[in-house]
Amino acid sequence: SSNSILYEDLIKRKNIQLKVEVPEGLEVWIDENHFKIATRNMIHNALKFTPEGGQVTTSVVKVEDHISMKIKDNGVGMDLDKIHSIMKKELQNSRSGTSGEMGTGLGLSLSLALLEKNNCDVEINSAPNRGTEIKISIPLQLKSK
Repeated sequence: SSNSILYEDLIKRKNIQLKVEVPEGLEVWIDENHFKIATRNMIHNALKFTPEGGQVTTSVVKVEDHISMKIKDNGVGMDLDKIHSIMKKELQNSRSGTSGEMGTGLGLSLSLALLEKNNCDVEINSAPNRGTEIKISIPLQLKSK
């Protein structure tokens, strides 16, 4: 995908295994730009907080009336307070990545806001030193309001 090209340097420098498991021909109802920005941010975060030689996996499966997308890493993880703060879309203090990469602290909160605008549900599962898994449910059809 275009995202893996975007982060090629980071992936090479940290020797991270980026796996992408996406079936062909899936269509969802979502603003393409919103989706790109959100997933780009999430993948970048996963790469940023995964140590050298780590692994980041993006997988997509179709489940009944939605698509379930997971972005999983085996990086530094985060505690519940951090997850709650992100879910409430509070501005984060930018933490430097495992190789000192800096960010804005906007990444995940912005991503969540964009996905929610598109009727997506987002779950974050993480614990310190246990990595992070972000699960995004994307509706296959536009929900009538």
